[in-house]
Amino acid sequence: MIRNAVAHDLLEPIWKIDDPTLQNPKFSIADVIVFDTTGLNGRPIQRMDFSGPIALFKLSEKLIHLLS
Repeated sequence: MIRNAVAHDLLEPIWKIDDPTLQNPKFSIADVIVFDTTGLNGRPIQRMDFSGPIALFKLSEKLIHLLS
């Protein structure tokens, strides 16, 4: 979802969550990231919407270990 928003407008990314089943759930990976999509559709992206850039770094570290 982050990639999709940034791909549409790199300088002013806006959340575009068209699927109604994805507009309000909360996604979390314990001790890594929490992503609550409630009320995001149509709003500009803010870092804390997805727990900030450090959370994305932690997520990438976790994925590298799972995929290698």
